Amino acid sequence: MLTQSEVQAKLKAKGTKFLTVTFVKRNGEIRRINGRLNATSKIKGTGRSTPSHLVPIWSPSEGWRSFDVNSVVEIR
Repeated sequence: MLTQSEVQAKLKAKGTKFLTVTFVKRNGEIRRINGRLNATSKIKGTGRSTPSHLVPIWSPSEGWRSFDVNSVVEIR
């Protein structure tokens, strides 16, 4: 798994481009999401902030999702 600082650096380098994130879910399953960070369309919300360890990602096929920076295996 990647360290939190490696994940933050790779996400910053990608900016708003599409990327693929592979991570381990809480139940131990491996999951892959294709999407964009910092997307501004389709934003709905309750006004609550996202916890600092979670990164929101917009996937055209799945909508808004998030992943834990401490469980990332690969970023492409």
